[in-house]
Amino acid sequence: MLDQVVTHFKVDHVELVPTFQNPFKGDTYFSEINRLNALKAYLPYLPQHQIPTTYAISDIELKQKKVCYTIDTINTFRELYPNDRLMLLIGSDNFFGLHQWKFFRKILEQVTLCVIRRDHLKLDSYKNYIYDHLHQKEFTSIMVIGNTVCQISSTEIREKIISNDSVKDVIPKLVCDALHISESEKS
Repeated sequence: MLDQVVTHFKVDHVELVPTFQNPFKGDTYFSEINRLNALKAYLPYLPQHQIPTTYAISDIELKQKKVCYTIDTINTFRELYPNDRLMLLIGSDNFFGLHQWKFFRKILEQVTLCVIRRDHLKLDSYKNYIYDHLHQKEFTSIMVIGNTVCQISSTEIREKIISNDSVKDVIPKLVCDALHISESEKS
């Protein structure tokens, strides 16, 4: 997903924010320490394109040890970066539930929402969702990009790991190591 963003836009800084607990999901499969270590391990391999992009990992949600809502994290970043354009990057699998997020309208007022397509849906499906569920007649705060379909989501990866199915083709070895995924689960 990041590759598509830095390919399409001049992004000079990206904050990666692992969540402590997703409000729409049950307990996390990996501990916050393992997820943080996986991000740190992969940090040097994140994409660079038009201009040099710096990456940082923010633990602001992890430190709270509770469910955190995107709007609260955005408000924190707005305080830290008052003069910058903020973009929120989500996959299309999360996008179609955006109307259920806490204060989703405020989110759309505060950031440019960048939706990375992970499906075969036509753009009309996105436009219809924006109009019908987000009640947006103009789409100035929402961008849908990408034409490469991501064949797997994090939920599907988690399910593969739980089922002891191979993840070696979808997760780099150094991330598997940081998450302590066993050899049998990798291959």
